[in-house]
Amino acid sequence: MTEGDRSLLACSLLVVVLVLFYPAFFLGQVLAPQAALWSYPPWSELGGPNPSLHQPTNRLAFSLAPRLALIQREGAAVALWNPYIGGGRIGWLGMAADGYGPFSVLAALFARDVQHFQALALCVVIFSFAGMFHLARRYLAPCPAVVSALVYTLSGPVVSAWLDVPGTVAVVVPWLLVFTLDLPRWGAVAGAALCAALLWVSGGYGLPWLVLPLLVGLLRSSHRVATMTAGFLAVVAGLALAFPSLFLAYFGGESPGFWWLEGRPLAAASPSDLLAGNISAFGADRPWVFFGWPVVLLAVVGVVSKSKVRALAVGLAFLGAVAAFAPTALLPVFFASFRPTLALALGLALLAGVGSERLLARTPGSWQPVVSGLVALAVLLRALPAASLWLPWHSRERAQLQWETPCSFKVFNRGTWCFLW
Repeated sequence: MTEGDRSLLACSLLVVVLVLFYPAFFLGQVLAPQAALWSYPPWSELGGPNPSLHQPTNRLAFSLAPRLALIQREGAAVALWNPYIGGGRIGWLGMAADGYGPFSVLAALFARDVQHFQALALCVVIFSFAGMFHLARRYLAPCPAVVSALVYTLSGPVVSAWLDVPGTVAVVVPWLLVFTLDLPRWGAVAGAALCAALLWVSGGYGLPWLVLPLLVGLLRSSHRVATMTAGFLAVVAGLALAFPSLFLAYFGGESPGFWWLEGRPLAAASPSDLLAGNISAFGADRPWVFFGWPVVLLAVVGVVSKSKVRALAVGLAFLGAVAAFAPTALLPVFFASFRPTLALALGLALLAGVGSERLLARTPGSWQPVVSGLVALAVLLRALPAASLWLPWHSRERAQLQWETPCSFKVFNRGTWCFLW
């Protein structure tokens, strides 16, 4: 990238971060899905107003939120074994089997106070935007590349992963594709291996994307064997890096196995969900695939435009559409449980970038910055109301839920940790 590309990326990211996280910067609020517990006893008896029961992130209050709070409090003491859940279970190092993601764990380990979800969302937004910009910039001009990055970051599959385990996958996939397109260079192999390791430990959400290096190598017209070999080496190297986590996850259950890959089949999304950003279009048993009419119109223009990236974008969009809209009965249980709808986000983001480049090509030079700004503004304004559903902002007081840890658990935890070491 040129210096101008870096400046444009930095300015675009600054605008996106300020728009999405202004309650943190200017109002002193924090992202706290755990605040949904104020609507349930015993906290509901302490007074209102209580959070909405229809917030799609409320389920995190009963799953990921207490786990991240425990990691933040105990740190490495619960890396191998966690005695606080039931009769005890594997710690956060076996993250694939216990509903964690690499970015979730890092946010809990290094964020202060109650800011772990805020740190997680900020990392996902910044790195997914930057990764998509790098990918789109290989084929598109700088301003259309910004449109692609904006569409991807604010797309339904990515927005719904901001505070959850698939957030790591949403970050890694664009970077994996960037490195894969540079294979068989050794630097690209190292980058792809790191991405593959993060996908290995992300559980069922990341595994379908491990075929990407091999698939891209197979479709190449030149250096096909070398690219496929390098892609295979990257996936194997990623497996080696992720082996300690996978080993603990495999043997950490009641019986050894990949039990965390079984999942629960999700219902198919409706094509109308592409344009519907209200909460009634979402359920916990179906994927969130909202994009908005500006993105759909730009993608249609991109489909009928000539571009080097059109074939790749259409292929990704088609695979993502199958993953999102195919009836559950027609899909294997694994794919029905972990529908890789990120492919739809990647494909439509690239097509939207192609469409915006087509519009700029038909615009007089002096008006191109204005048209670029209007296109980005239309995408942003249509996506923000839907994206806000996934950002549960609360005051610090409401984000803190106090409870005492039994002393016996603390003693047992120290004894277990010493025994394991």
